[in-house]
This record gives sequence, C-alpha cells and structure tokens, in this order.
Amino acid sequence: MEKKSASFFAKNHFLGGRIIFSLLFMVGLGCKNSPEPLPLILQQEYTLNIPAPSGLSWGNVNNQLLVVSDSDSKFYRISTSGQIIGSINVQADDLEGIAWNEKTGEIWVLDELKGEVIKLTAGGSEIGRISIDLSISTANNRLEGIAIDSEEEKIYVVNEKDPGMLAVLAFDGTPLEEYSLTWAEDYSGLFYDSQGEFLWIISDQSRVLARCDLKGKPLETYILPFEKAEGLVISADGNEVYIVNDETGRLYVFGF
Repeated sequence: MEKKSASFFAKNHFLGGRIIFSLLFMVGLGCKNSPEPLPLILQQEYTLNIPAPSGLSWGNVNNQLLVVSDSDSKFYRISTSGQIIGSINVQADDLEGIAWNEKTGEIWVLDELKGEVIKLTAGGSEIGRISIDLSISTANNRLEGIAIDSEEEKIYVVNEKDPGMLAVLAFDGTPLEEYSLTWAEDYSGLFYDSQGEFLWIISDQSRVLARCDLKGKPLETYILPFEKAEGLVISADGNEVYIVNDETGRLYVFGF
C-alpha cells in the first residue's frame, strides 16, 4: 500500500496553486454570490487497487468505506486506509455513485447509463431497482452521485452538467424537487450529512468541495488541489473528508 506524506503533496500541488484555483472559482466561473473558498489540509493519501473509483460511502461497519468502480461494475469494501476487504459484482453498465441505507443496511448504487438506482442487500444480492425520471432530456441525463436521507426516506442525485441539477426523490422514485446548480462547471459526487442535515457536493472540473443546504446552495466552499474528484464522505465528527480520485486511483484524507 503506497502512502505519501502530506507535506510532499502540499508543496508540489496545493500551496502554489491555491490562489489560482480561488480565482478560477470566484471569477472564471462567475460565482459572485458564493462564499470565499477555504483551504483543505491534506493528512494522508493511499493508493487504491481499484480501477476508476467513482463513488464513495460509509459502510455498515466502523472504519469501513464502500467504493464503486465505473470500470468493472463492482463495489468494494475498503478500510479507511484504502485496503480492500472484499468486492461484489453488480449487474450494471456504468456505476457512478453509492450510498448506504443506515436503517435497513441496504447498499444503493447508481447506474449512470440506465438512470437507475440498484438496491442491494449488505451481501450484494439485488432486491430492486428505482428508475430516476428527471425533467431534463435523456441525452443530458448524466447522473454522477447519490446520497440517502434514511430518516426522511429521500434520495438525492446530481446531474453532472448541461444542466447541472440536484434532484430529490422519494424512496419509490417519485420526483419531489429539482434545483438548478450553477456554481461550478460540473458536479461529480455528493454526500448527505445527517449530523447537520447538509449536502456536500464536489466538482471535478472546478476543483471545489462545497457544504450546501438541502437545495444545493453553497454555505462554505473549499478548494481541491486536483481534478477528477468523484466521491466523498465526511467523518462522523465533521473534521475530515475522504475523497476518491478517478484518475489517480487514490483515496485522499483532508482536514478542515
């Protein structure tokens, strides 16, 4: 398992580019009403032996994460230091997101091409599918992330771009709300924070992580030192964020 120091990464990728990234986000993207971006502190990074990791969730075991790959149609159980514990095949075309239902223990994965949420048991057996029917056209329906509020029985999904959108659905797939997202170039993943009832949304192209209200409006923004951020989770104490990168195949741990 390869691990590099935070100081090495920060020296070469983060500190030198923080001002540039901030200007791109605030000026180049026209986000005049967005909060001023804040820095993240890289704590650890780990190499994942997982092709194209594209979504991230907590699992039903302490210190265990769930990751989906859009390359081999599997979800993986990993430790918080990136070690693979196991993997399950999923009958899907392009997995782009994963979420754990805290109440039932089910694992829900998002198939981008079919526009479906596939419901699985904790052991990986399929138990149902939910069709995601949004107001946008099928050609632009590039779903990139999923999060679950198990208490209110709501599904949150983000459409990548053209248009950027946050959609809220009931657990049976009934559309409830749709919100336009315009504060970044694209939207590649999200996480529901049940502690504060927030959504965290990440942008690959804009290199931005945002803590948002439940309508997708940024309350705080943080600059990322790389593109291709595809999945994230927030620690229970709210002090750390875990992010997977589709291009580098790594798990990064940042502090706020």
